[in-house]
Amino acid sequence: MSRYTTRPALAGEDMAATAEDILERKPRTITVLGLLVVTSFTFSYLSTYALSKVLVKADILRPISTESDPRPRWLAITFCVLLGTFGLVGAAARQLSRRHLKRIDLMEGTEDNTPVGVRGLRDSLAP
Repeated sequence: MSRYTTRPALAGEDMAATAEDILERKPRTITVLGLLVVTSFTFSYLSTYALSKVLVKADILRPISTESDPRPRWLAITFCVLLGTFGLVGAAARQLSRRHLKRIDLMEGTEDNTPVGVRGLRDSLAP
């Protein structure tokens, strides 16, 4: 599959836009995974350290002693749960997208009676 995605032309844009103007690079997998890791760590840090401080100040939680601080363990557990949740949601979205593209391809015609030279929807997204 191609590393480029197409974007729809806007109404106010010149209609003589070339294919090079419309094609955009897909985000790299490493970049997306890095953003998910950073997001998971940020949310888990905020939910463990910042939230526990607020709860201690509101007298809902006892002050945490430095000898037995449970927050690093909470941080690790929350990080793993969030990262796993993001992974599962991403896998589910990818699977649903794949299923829907197959259903759309079947609406065009089956593999057997598709005319020569006609590409399916999934193939037509690639330049």
